[in-house]
Amino acid sequence: MGYLNKRRDGFYLDIKLDHIVHFIEGEPDKAIEEFKKHHYKAVQGGRHETWGTYNSLLYLQSSYIEFLAVENQAIASQSDNPLISQLITDLSNGEGIGQICFRTNNIESLKRDFEENGFDVLPILPGRRNRSDGKLIQWKMLFLKKQHSMPFPFFIEWAEDDEARYKEFKQQGILDEKLVHTNIETITFQVNDIDAAPIAWATLFDVPVIKQNKVSAKIEIGGVAIIFNQAINGRGDRPYKVTFQPPLSSGEVSLYGSTYR
Repeated sequence: MGYLNKRRDGFYLDIKLDHIVHFIEGEPDKAIEEFKKHHYKAVQGGRHETWGTYNSLLYLQSSYIEFLAVENQAIASQSDNPLISQLITDLSNGEGIGQICFRTNNIESLKRDFEENGFDVLPILPGRRNRSDGKLIQWKMLFLKKQHSMPFPFFIEWAEDDEARYKEFKQQGILDEKLVHTNIETITFQVNDIDAAPIAWATLFDVPVIKQNKVSAKIEIGGVAIIFNQAINGRGDRPYKVTFQPPLSSGEVSLYGSTYR
C-alpha cells in the first residue's frame, strides 16, 4: 500500500492536496487585484514574521493558491525554512509557481513512514502567521532533505481540522461563493528529465507512473493529477500551469509566470 491510505498507530494518513505556492515579487495584494479583474475574490493572508514573508490567498473548495512574497529580505535570507530559501532562489529566475503542498492528519506518522522507507526528512517545522483580522494561524510542516532539480512537495498539518477551517472561510466570506465547488484538477510541471522526475515522485508516494508519450507523463496523488512535460522555458523544473474543475468562467488567467484555467 502507498502512503495515501497507509494505517499506522490507529491513524489513516489521508493525504490531500492542500495548496500551491506561487512566488511573486512586490506586495501580495497585487494578486488580489489581478483576480478581481477576472471577478474572483482573493484575500489577504498575513505575515510570517519569523520568516520575513507575507502572502495573499485564493481559496477553493478544499485547497488554495498562495501568493508568497518577501517582506523583509534580511530576515528571509536567514530563514531555516526550505520554502523561504527556495522562494529567494527561484525569484532570481522570475516569478511563477514554485511548490505544492499536501496535507495530512498526522504528520508525525507520515515522517516515520518516510524514514522507514529510506527517505531523509528534516525535523518537523512549526509555522504561524497573524491573519489580517488578527487571528493566529498555526501549523506544522515537513520537508524532505533530498532535493532534485525539481523539489519534492512538502507536507502540512493544520492545528484546526478541515471542516472547522473551511466552515470559517465560508462564514467570513474568505472563500468566494463562485469557487465553493471548485477544485484543482491538474498541476503541470516542466522537467528536463522526463524519465527521472516522474519516477522520483512515484517512488515517494508509492504510486504508478502513467506514461502518456515520449515527452509527457502523469501520476495521481491526493486527488490531483500531476503532469510532467518536457521543459519549455528557463525557470527549470517547476510547475507552470494549473487547471480547475469546473474551469474558471473567465477563461485562462495568466499572471506572474504561470497560468490558471
